[in-house]
Amino acid sequence: MMPIWRRSGLVAEVLGDGGESVALLNLRANRPIVLKGSAMVIWSLVDGVRTDGDILAELRDEYGTEAPPDLEAQLAAFLGQLAEQGLVEAVPAETVEPEAAR
Repeated sequence: MMPIWRRSGLVAEVLGDGGESVALLNLRANRPIVLKGSAMVIWSLVDGVRTDGDILAELRDEYGTEAPPDLEAQLAAFLGQLAEQGLVEAVPAETVEPEAAR
């Protein structure tokens, strides 16, 4: 079973540029990161309900033929980077409350 991705409880988030970007800071870190474009779209899909497969399907729907052929690998790498920075975490699907499901 695929893990579900959720945002870390230690993340401060500020929308900027009229909603075109988001600045994130792990409260235990000293450097914020700014996400724009597809990175911001991925961040918006990390909701504690979706698996990486769900996120991938949404991205393919969003970008259609413009999606890169290696989208799955790029998504995995990006989620891994966010996890390394303590911004997101993967949790086993069975630990998510049923009422949190879509």
